[in-house]
Amino acid sequence: IPGETVGLRERVKLAAKAGASLLISIHHDSAQLKYLKKTIVSKKNVFTTTIPIRGFSLFVSQKNVKNIQSIKFAKYLGRELLLLGRKPTHHHAENIKGENRLLISPGLGIYSFNELVILKEATMPAVLFEVGVLVDAEDEKYINDPKNKMNIATAVKKSVVNYMKP
Repeated sequence: IPGETVGLRERVKLAAKAGASLLISIHHDSAQLKYLKKTIVSKKNVFTTTIPIRGFSLFVSQKNVKNIQSIKFAKYLGRELLLLGRKPTHHHAENIKGENRLLISPGLGIYSFNELVILKEATMPAVLFEVGVLVDAEDEKYINDPKNKMNIATAVKKSVVNYMKP
């Protein structure tokens, strides 16, 4: 809904009301403060990584009623992203506060995030897709490049088409 803030539970309800067969929540990732430093860009304080943290992450909830199908779609998407030369990031599996997520598929960057409302309360298969890590300068450049944006969108589309095939 353009110009409106829609809460996570409301997004799930809207998807169900629309009869969605699949819910994909698309985001840009960050990192824990442990890996960030403040810097100034265009006279604004921003954070940037102290070490390279680049790539994509995919999250599913084992509490989702369609968990197996959620993982199936995440695998399709992970494979398409690998074909683009993207690599999954593994920082969400680290044993630090705010992370420590179960990494279901290291090669495809699929994590379990059981308590995330948009994933666990969806009545259809649901995947949260972290496209890239905005606080990593190189990854930010990659995901802001118009050609790469189009390639990522095409990867999502191909994944949906392959997932929906009988």
